[in-house]
Amino acid sequence: MKNSVILDLDSVVVSIAEPMRKAFARTFGKDIPVRYWDTYNLHGIYRTSMEDMFQALVEHNVLEQSEPEHRAAEGVKALRNAGYKIIACSNRSFHPLAETLTMEWLDRHEITIDGLVISTHGKCKAEACSDYGDTFDFIIDDHYDNIAQALDSGRVEKAVLIRHPWNRQFAASDRLSIHDSLYDFAITNSV
Repeated sequence: MKNSVILDLDSVVVSIAEPMRKAFARTFGKDIPVRYWDTYNLHGIYRTSMEDMFQALVEHNVLEQSEPEHRAAEGVKALRNAGYKIIACSNRSFHPLAETLTMEWLDRHEITIDGLVISTHGKCKAEACSDYGDTFDFIIDDHYDNIAQALDSGRVEKAVLIRHPWNRQFAASDRLSIHDSLYDFAITNSV
């Protein structure tokens, strides 16, 4: 029987990297192309604190201005049509209006989910989503640490890493598949 999927939003459903780059360029005076973001922890690249980076995202309305990743809405729909409950879980707790802005964004782009969890960086997403169940069929994320925590928790069976410059050093395994996009995964796999 199919269960639920933990679905990250940023850089999986939401095309947020370019709006982030623009906000960081305006705030920190460094315009570093996304293709050079070779780590998820960008504060080291920009030589600033995580708090300052989060503040730049809020001040420049990055959550509000981001567009969907290519065909992400179709990918979410394909997963739902295959019988999965979609629990969106995003580490957006830095924004005081994260839940409201996220729900408005999803509605505006006609992306239907079954639950939303606004989590914090470093917290295991499988544990953060525990109100939606004890176990999940898989997690789809762009941040390898989120995937590793979820798999290690014993609550998630498999994981899907969405390929980006900051995670290209990771390889597929028996519990981890790597795909170019959410749509690519949803359409090319018998989910």
